[in-house]
Amino acid sequence: MSYYLSYGRQDQKGLIVGDQYKALRNNLRARINAYSLFDILDLDANIGYIDRTQNQPAGGTDENSGPIYTALTMSPLNPVKFGNGNWGYGGGSSNPVAIATDGGYNNFKSQELTGNISGKLHLLPRLDITGQYGTNIINQRRATFSRKIDYYYPDSGEFWYTNSTSNSLEMRDYTSRMNNLSLLIDYGFHVQQHHVKLLGGYQQETYRYESFAASKQNFVSDDVPVFNLGSDNPNASGDGYQYALRSWFGRVNYVIKRNTCWSSISVMTDPPVMHLMNVMALSHLHRQAGVSHRKTSLRTIAVCVG
Repeated sequence: MSYYLSYGRQDQKGLIVGDQYKALRNNLRARINAYSLFDILDLDANIGYIDRTQNQPAGGTDENSGPIYTALTMSPLNPVKFGNGNWGYGGGSSNPVAIATDGGYNNFKSQELTGNISGKLHLLPRLDITGQYGTNIINQRRATFSRKIDYYYPDSGEFWYTNSTSNSLEMRDYTSRMNNLSLLIDYGFHVQQHHVKLLGGYQQETYRYESFAASKQNFVSDDVPVFNLGSDNPNASGDGYQYALRSWFGRVNYVIKRNTCWSSISVMTDPPVMHLMNVMALSHLHRQAGVSHRKTSLRTIAVCVG
């Protein structure tokens, strides 16, 4: 038996004033291999988990918003704060430090789980059963809370400008899950010069995705961004889809050796895909006088079975 375990953590702080620029990532990975367990079973398990958090100001880094854009467009003569402690403003562009500090947040969280386990069972000397299951589960949420920033004249204290008519909250959630299951049975035997190999399999795959979004404006307090405290423009939407795939297949190989000539017949079926039965006859590997040469002929017959 062998195993592998690793853990990683990344904690990144922003370079801009305020506490809105930060990112945190934790990832865990484990793998276990076990061969000849109870003398009949081989196991292989692999699992990984990633937890991420990313935060930035509500304005982001898009054009006409965000502290980076406003820092490049504001006048260099405008102060960060006036003498009375209020945010500085001179017209033309908002205060980038005010946006980074009091402008709100854009918070993204994600959890992702990936797992895969496979096993091979040796029931008889020539009979093997192989099974595999894999899954990928993702859950993501993004919350954007935009606060209202008011600017006032430094001398009179009268209202000068505001970046928005009201504060607002928008939340989006995404979830998805994929499952994959497969089973394979392999059996072979021979009687004298007759060799037979049987192969059968089954596979199933499912996927489901769901998302929703909601938003509201005019919250009573900037410190408690809860939807029930918003009073204007409630909106909600959602989306989802899924698919599933199920199939099975089989194959029979028959080989006979006559003197130095090998002949084989292979029959394969795959009903869910094409509903065809293929019969192939191959003859090859002739030897004469100790000199080897290859002569291959292929004949394919397709018969529709429904």
